[in-house]
Amino acid sequence: MTISSFEDDSVAINVAGEGQNARKGVTYYVNPYTAEILPEIKGVSFFKSVENIHRRLLLDDFGKQVVALSVVSLLVLMFSGIYIYYPRLKKNFLQSFKLNFQSKGRFLLANLHSAIGMWVIPFYLVFCLTGLYWSYDFVSNGLHTITGVEKSKKPQMQGSQGEKISFDDISLAVDTFRNLVENKYSSANLRFPQNGSVYSFDYLAIDIPHERAKNKIEFDIKTNQVSKHEKYEDKTLTQKLMGSILPLHTGEYFGVVGQILMFLASLMMPLFAITGLMLYVKRTKKKKSA
Repeated sequence: MTISSFEDDSVAINVAGEGQNARKGVTYYVNPYTAEILPEIKGVSFFKSVENIHRRLLLDDFGKQVVALSVVSLLVLMFSGIYIYYPRLKKNFLQSFKLNFQSKGRFLLANLHSAIGMWVIPFYLVFCLTGLYWSYDFVSNGLHTITGVEKSKKPQMQGSQGEKISFDDISLAVDTFRNLVENKYSSANLRFPQNGSVYSFDYLAIDIPHERAKNKIEFDIKTNQVSKHEKYEDKTLTQKLMGSILPLHTGEYFGVVGQILMFLASLMMPLFAITGLMLYVKRTKKKKSA
């Protein structure tokens, strides 16, 4: 169950699903004042389709592998481009980043291709490596092994097992949580215990750097004893980075500026395809004429 500190937000309740909903379950949105089940959010299917195109090209596991191989290909193109451009980098590093609009023809195309490429390579490296994190287990496992940060396990829907939970227990758990964090949260996710009276909340503080900067608190509703309270701000830089793969991928980790830079870098991608193709055509024509 997901609750919010904002008075006009609904409560989201996620229950076990079947078939294609087995892993993520089914989410219902509820009016917290009347208990009315609200309609589904408009546009969800559209954005899920866009995300599916980005991650799998609407082709399930096969599409996922195609996307992953495309990312690997981009890495090969980047490093091979750096290798080709290295003599100029070695000769005059700063000049390699400079655009020269006074040049014409093939020289202008080469300048656009190489100079802008040098500017966007850091961004491409970030979203390539973070993208491969989800594509291949050996990449994600390797990163966690190198950094020494434990890989979090995806929670599984348990269905209707364990003891029955009363509404009084849920209300007590929510009230206890709000008192413990002094109502300094924007949203919180409550996972019901399968047994016992220990409740767990993953919550976002009011001033958060991004949506993955979550805190976690566990406590016993019978004794009010806190058994765990992990705060994002107390984590090491390595732990923050490994827990923020998605914000790094989107640029959200660096705020609005990071998102805009990632967006602009992404828009530059067709430039390299076009200038690279034009350079190839001009080079081929030159060889034929020679």
